Amino acid sequence: MAKMIDQKLPTNKGEQIVWDFLKNLLSDDIIVYHNREVKGREFDFCLLLPDQGILILEVKGWEAKGIRVKDPDQIIIPGYGTEGSPKKQANMYKFSMIEKIKNSFGKSPLVLSMVVYPFIDYEGFYDAGLNVVSEVEYTLLKEDLLEKQRLINKINALFTLNHHIKYAPFNDNLLFNVRSLFETNITRDISKSDHFHYSDLMITKNVLSETKCQSFMDAYCHGEKKIVFTNNIETFDQLINSFDHVLRDLNIARKGLNLDLGYIDLNKENKGTIRHFSAFNFELMLVDDQLEEDEKHFYDGNVGDHLSMLKSLSKSGNFNIEQYLLEHADDSKNILVRAGAGTGKTYSMVSRIAFLCNKPNFPITNFSDEIAMVTFTNKAADQMKTRIKQMFTNYFILTGDVKYLQFIDDVDRSKISTIHKFALNILREASYYTKLGSDFRISDNQYLRNQLYDKYLNEFFLEKSSEIDNFSLKVKVTSYNLKKSLMQLADRLLTKNIDLEQIQIDELGEPKIKTIPFINELFMKVIVKAETEYSIENKERNALSLNECIISLMRIMPNNISAIRKLSIRYLFIDEFQDTDDVQIAFFQQFQQYIKTDLKFFVVGDLKQSIYRFRGAKLSAFDQLKQNKTDWLDFYLTINYRSDRRLLEDFDQVFKRMGREELLPYEDGDRIKGIKTFNSLEHHLLKKYSIFTSDYNSFYDELFKVISEERKNIVENKDQISINNATIAILVRTNREVEAIIKEGRLRGISVETDDSGHLFQFDATIDLFRLVNALVRGNDPVALTNFIESNYTNLHLNYERLHNLDYGDTRKELLHIVNQYLLTSLGQTWNDILAKINTQPVLNVLRELFNSLKPWKNYSNSITRQKNYIANYEYLIERMIHYCRVDAITLIRIQQYLQVNITTRQSEKERSIKTEDDQNKLICMTVHKAKGLEFTTVILPFTDRSLRNKRQMKIEANYSHHKLAYYLSIKRNKEEPLIECNNYFQEDIEFQEQAEEESRILYVALTRAIYKCIWIDSGENKKMTWATLLEGEV
Repeated sequence: MAKMIDQKLPTNKGEQIVWDFLKNLLSDDIIVYHNREVKGREFDFCLLLPDQGILILEVKGWEAKGIRVKDPDQIIIPGYGTEGSPKKQANMYKFSMIEKIKNSFGKSPLVLSMVVYPFIDYEGFYDAGLNVVSEVEYTLLKEDLLEKQRLINKINALFTLNHHIKYAPFNDNLLFNVRSLFETNITRDISKSDHFHYSDLMITKNVLSETKCQSFMDAYCHGEKKIVFTNNIETFDQLINSFDHVLRDLNIARKGLNLDLGYIDLNKENKGTIRHFSAFNFELMLVDDQLEEDEKHFYDGNVGDHLSMLKSLSKSGNFNIEQYLLEHADDSKNILVRAGAGTGKTYSMVSRIAFLCNKPNFPITNFSDEIAMVTFTNKAADQMKTRIKQMFTNYFILTGDVKYLQFIDDVDRSKISTIHKFALNILREASYYTKLGSDFRISDNQYLRNQLYDKYLNEFFLEKSSEIDNFSLKVKVTSYNLKKSLMQLADRLLTKNIDLEQIQIDELGEPKIKTIPFINELFMKVIVKAETEYSIENKERNALSLNECIISLMRIMPNNISAIRKLSIRYLFIDEFQDTDDVQIAFFQQFQQYIKTDLKFFVVGDLKQSIYRFRGAKLSAFDQLKQNKTDWLDFYLTINYRSDRRLLEDFDQVFKRMGREELLPYEDGDRIKGIKTFNSLEHHLLKKYSIFTSDYNSFYDELFKVISEERKNIVENKDQISINNATIAILVRTNREVEAIIKEGRLRGISVETDDSGHLFQFDATIDLFRLVNALVRGNDPVALTNFIESNYTNLHLNYERLHNLDYGDTRKELLHIVNQYLLTSLGQTWNDILAKINTQPVLNVLRELFNSLKPWKNYSNSITRQKNYIANYEYLIERMIHYCRVDAITLIRIQQYLQVNITTRQSEKERSIKTEDDQNKLICMTVHKAKGLEFTTVILPFTDRSLRNKRQMKIEANYSHHKLAYYLSIKRNKEEPLIECNNYFQEDIEFQEQAEEESRILYVALTRAIYKCIWIDSGENKKMTWATLLEGEV
């Protein structure tokens, strides 16, 4: 009896009788669907026939008597009227089925179609002329349905007749995939000989037979991941040689852990000394352990009660059992991964995606619909897309399966983005609820926002002045500084995605110091009103501020909006989860609740790297997300692939001290263990240099001596260190410290780079071009001329004190004189000559001439590397503008508008980087926050004496939780100490402790950026709790 997936429907007598015949006459390995929809069309029956293909049946319950066929598309049926061709109808279902399967899996089995007349016999078929509509070979008639063997023979004959058509074998693997399109909760029969698993972990002490070795490599070529432990050197060599032969036969090159076309002989590698061989989906380990069994296989992560044995082998074979278990974890559970620094969290996400797309049961078939990922930055999203596409590319090169090409295309359309972009895309589909058009724009109109704060602050002062004499004198700060502080207070809350409209006045507590009268009323009548009206004004302009997107989505989600219900996301990956705030966590929880699929989370984070407290990140993030639910699996990644193991041992001592002082969430299980050793000549790689001097210049003299010595050390030991493109990073806490390092390096003839990556529209080449273009558009305007003079297109320095004493006309004359003198010397032209050219010659030609003649890159930097980067990004910017404007339509005004919009809105566009010989030993300076996620050969920490508990660091603090708003304001005053105000919900001792804890986590991030060495400077200035005392052990 056939396996009937769907119930017999009572609506059609012909279909009912066919349902019975199919069930009773066909064998039990045939799957039958009834009245299912494919591409908007509903077939009558679909038969899945193993090893043959798919058969679509179109049933017509007609009687032969009275049928008249005018032509195949006009069949006159008594009681029905004129009907179209049932064979063409069946073919439409057939082609829809082929398209659906190919779109899902990149290939399709043989799909055929037949017409079924259960009440018409062969004589009636010919008498009615129905053989004109469908050939008899493609038709099942009354006699065919009365006898089992006759029905089977008729179907088999049809597939034999069409065997010449090119199609994919309908093996168990493809059969299961097709079934997964129509069924849920099915499991694969893994006993079938044609089945390949996602992965095979084999433990063997014997050399494989030729047949078994061939079968092993065949499975690998079909995409099966291979992991092997052996204590037999012959087996080890045998499998490496077999791997090499496969690559040679397929003309594939092994390039690290990736694959490429064009075979490279593995014999050129030194195989004789290796004990661990890795390639894409192929890992081979030679171990010393005694193996109990001759051969043992663990498929798809099912290790049973052998986990302790595998852990033992993993230590011997340098295999990451943590990553293996995570990759193969139960896909019906939510997963939380606590990934220490450098432990391969990106790899863990990519390998998990590989598993979900290739697993035996219910694999991902449409990547862009079924998988989503939220990252912390746009750069991280782009990097993740690149890694995923490379993984699918490897699969395609190895297997030739075109479904991986479809996956690669899907990645570019996929929902891999920041949380704000993820929310915005949903909002664009929910215009009915947001009252915004689907084409709304993101706007940050600070001018309008300032006006609204002025408006409501003035109204407040007028109101209070009418009630209280000399009220304005009681407010001991200027209205400008008060407004600025109120806006910063709002920003603190909006950055944490707090909905200001939900805050009630009784949730503001009581002011403790009462230096600012009616501070709570100010909050409600100025901040809340201004921000509410700003939101309304934005919506009227079909715009939304970025801070509002998650708040807006949270407001409408309880309406069970169709934009969420229609999503087909099965797995949501969330990166850097430790940096999420309360509202974002609530958003994820609600999203999982409202989406129609059984959505599962894959969450990755490290509480030790939570350094965005000012954005609302808390150490309770993981617990908040889980909320005591039991459908979570926890994993810990502790094997570090980045840093020297001895450096990590030194770090461990520091982190343990911080853990004991409850400054860092660090226990024994958090220790990250290294597997790399770069230079056996040194033992302690966390080094202290003392610079005890109160003289500013002397400090920097000594600091750059230390830096120069380390650069020299890396060059002299590059063979032992074996790190390509070595980089020394000076990591600091503030942008002001970055500027100081760069300035002092320049004074000493040392070029220090900073991190400009991803900021094309904030790069100097872009800003300089905008200043030039703006000056050309505005002609002789003094402001525009001033900005041009201050750009890198000149090396001039203005005397602002002299200009300040001139009137508008004299200022313009003076600036024109300065510009003309410079241009005559450099170009032999005046400013007016250039203005005339720009109006008569192609714009890009004039800009190119000015660029080549004035050489702004030379004024930008003395570093050859930085100069080349400047030129490269100028060229890239011109390419972008041509693409935007079209070369035949480009004008000076359009260039000005393009640059102004992208610069002022801080559009994110990755800059073009240039690799040079200087990159072999690059020196870079950046804040720790910008360094997060990066790695450097050596890290230098020059400023370690900053107190971890510092009241001066407290400027504007605000947090809203459990219906309580805690706030702290430090408002600037001219020539006086700042004015301090806070409420009773703000607890200063807790704030100081949280400051110290976050500074400790920032130190953790800074240290773990180092690959080889970390150097810190002890200035001996501050013996309070500082980074220096944490590093020294004097907490």
